[in-house]
Amino acid sequence: MVLLVQVRGERFYACSECGLIYESQATAKSCEVYCRARKACNPEIAAKAVGSIRSLDKGLRL
Repeated sequence: MVLLVQVRGERFYACSECGLIYESQATAKSCEVYCRARKACNPEIAAKAVGSIRSLDKGLRL
């Protein structure tokens, strides 16, 4: 299930498998499907990420 992340009033979408955050819900879903099937990230999809949940947990900016 893709996660909704709100940062400073903007909506982003995160892969529930790896935690990468995307502007597009469709891209986050593609990442999630790939990660779940292969237990690894697809570099082409991951390149579209704008951040990660881990960076938010550490207080870094998105």
